[in-house]
Amino acid sequence: MKINLVGDIENILDGCKELTDPLGVEYGKNGILLEAVCRPGPLEIIHNNDGSSIKFSDPFYFYRGLAIFVSEMSEGKDFHVVEPVRIKHIGFLLDVSRNAAPTVDTLKRFIRISAMTGMNFMMLNLEDMYPVSGIPKFGYMRGRYSAEELREIDDYAFMFGIEVIPYIQTLAHLAVVLKWEELSYLRDTEDILLAESGATYDFIESMIKSLSGIFRSRRINLGMDEAHDLGLGVYKEKHGYKSGREILAGHLVRVSEIIKKYGLYGIIASDMLFSGSDQDVPITLPENIGLMYWDYDKTNVDDLSEMIAKHKALGRIPMYLSTVRTWESFSTGYTDSFANNKAAIEACVREGVEIAATSIWMNDGAENSLLAGIPGLSFFAGQVYEPAMDADRFRRLFTVQTGADYDAFLLLEAIDQLKENGRPVRSNSSKFLLWQDILLGLFDFHVSSTDAAEHFSNLADKFNSALDKTGWYRPLFEMMMDLCRVLAVKAEIGVRLSKAYSARDMAALTMISEQILPDLEMKTETLRISCRTLWMSTLKPFGFEILDGRFGALEARIRTTEERINNYLSGKITEIEELEEERQPFAPTESGLPTVLTYDRIFSVGIQNGPTR
Repeated sequence: MKINLVGDIENILDGCKELTDPLGVEYGKNGILLEAVCRPGPLEIIHNNDGSSIKFSDPFYFYRGLAIFVSEMSEGKDFHVVEPVRIKHIGFLLDVSRNAAPTVDTLKRFIRISAMTGMNFMMLNLEDMYPVSGIPKFGYMRGRYSAEELREIDDYAFMFGIEVIPYIQTLAHLAVVLKWEELSYLRDTEDILLAESGATYDFIESMIKSLSGIFRSRRINLGMDEAHDLGLGVYKEKHGYKSGREILAGHLVRVSEIIKKYGLYGIIASDMLFSGSDQDVPITLPENIGLMYWDYDKTNVDDLSEMIAKHKALGRIPMYLSTVRTWESFSTGYTDSFANNKAAIEACVREGVEIAATSIWMNDGAENSLLAGIPGLSFFAGQVYEPAMDADRFRRLFTVQTGADYDAFLLLEAIDQLKENGRPVRSNSSKFLLWQDILLGLFDFHVSSTDAAEHFSNLADKFNSALDKTGWYRPLFEMMMDLCRVLAVKAEIGVRLSKAYSARDMAALTMISEQILPDLEMKTETLRISCRTLWMSTLKPFGFEILDGRFGALEARIRTTEERINNYLSGKITEIEELEEERQPFAPTESGLPTVLTYDRIFSVGIQNGPTR
């Protein structure tokens, strides 16, 4: 499509040029005349006999309007789309610190997509992924971004009218930093800073000073969430017991003084203000501190409104943070995420919340891809701007915004949608079925009542059929196809092995050892390579050593299983001790399928970590 863009284009032209390839448009005088009109009011996109125009109040609205214009023009009909501004600032949080650090090019892709959805801020969850002068171990061997890289990201986002807000940790979630002996003097517990220590506040000021000189934004998210063991480590040894809430109150004042020095407004996660048994301890929020209410589970508008009202009682209308569930396994839980998003946005509109975002987190090695969260950006923004948009229009717009098919992305959720005795159940089965040891079969009790092998085999075929619709994201879908091909064999191999061993079925054991396990090892290596291909094309190389190690252990244990079976078949051993153990439930659950979020609990029940030294 060729467009002759005229009107109020001074502040949007550079961004429009960056969207030339993603939108499949060219700009020239012999194209469709499209007038950009900057004025107060809702976003309007118009095409009829009188002409074409996009009316917008801020540059970031225009880019959403441009995507809608391209999408609607593909239908060959007149249109007039009006989208009111229901929430003033919407954006997303991207986790770049949990083992998977996106390249600058990948971050620019997220910025372009978020611009086309109508978002105007991006929070980067950095933890230790930025330079701090005088602390060389800060972000060491983790893919830490240089100041130049972060400025490049900030500049690129600014072109689209998007504010980049650094999200750091100034209390908890700092285990990756505090593990270093050189920094142990900052440690209260394994991942919590030592409050009321001068050295701690010097450390925090070093972080604040670094970031204040990199980003344009004068807002900074200070974290302070989930510090449940605050004051229970070194602090208690030094000062005796004090309630966590009382320590938090003093710590918050000290940190607020630091950011004030650098002209910053801080935001803290609010969960520590509403949890614990010490709610009677008063906390007064410093004037330069705001609140972020995060809730990833609630789907009832009244319940969410009630919590927002509790924040208002503290003197703040909070920012709201929702999520796309990318962090539980290889699968992505769109259904639950979108139910939460939809309710949360309505609660925010009802309560006058002016800042809302969704989030894309990683966890436990970053087995899933941040790219899997992209449908969440489009959905979240769509619920803010036009919640009644019909499914066909949404799918068409999503393809324009991302260059990929929406239904292909939904296959990423199907990975974990096993059926147990014919009934759909929710768990993170792709994670524990891939990493569980074949001989130990810690989850075999649960697998025996599912359709796992058939489910993954069918899903592999669906991924294969969808590949041509996935565009730039093809490596993601190839990896998931290879995952399903592995799980189609591995999910039930332990059950088959135990059954053959119990029956002393030597023919079946021979087939498993000589045919099925070698084939599984080859499929696993194919998966490792496709996983590496995706990683290296979208992320910095740091962190993949964890997944390489997991795949290496998996392949080694497949070979060990072959050897154990062959030794039994040849008479070298008289029993396979691991298979003599009766399989027990991993955990009692209503569905029968557990959710286990960490690799170390899945791989072995043995002791994997020694004492802290």
